Amino acid sequence: MPGSTDRAGFLAEAASGAFDGCLVAYRTFGSVSITGRVDSELVLALPPSLKYICHNGAGFDQIVCRQTTPTSPVLDTQKRGLLTD
Repeated sequence: MPGSTDRAGFLAEAASGAFDGCLVAYRTFGSVSITGRVDSELVLALPPSLKYICHNGAGFDQIVCRQTTPTSPVLDTQKRGLLTD
């Protein structure tokens, strides 16, 4: 569990190896105040062991899909018809 309270601290914590071996990152809408949006800087700071980034919320406004890496695909549930109004 991250101990940081802002993006710079979170990135530093990730760089320190604190999350090494982590397989899944789960975040809520409120965590954007700590990590910021999921973009290439954030994805590249996370350990290579990470397989999934789960965001709890509708839509992808917190995930910059074009900036994620080829090894971190994003499942767009809205385009696949998995979410409805």
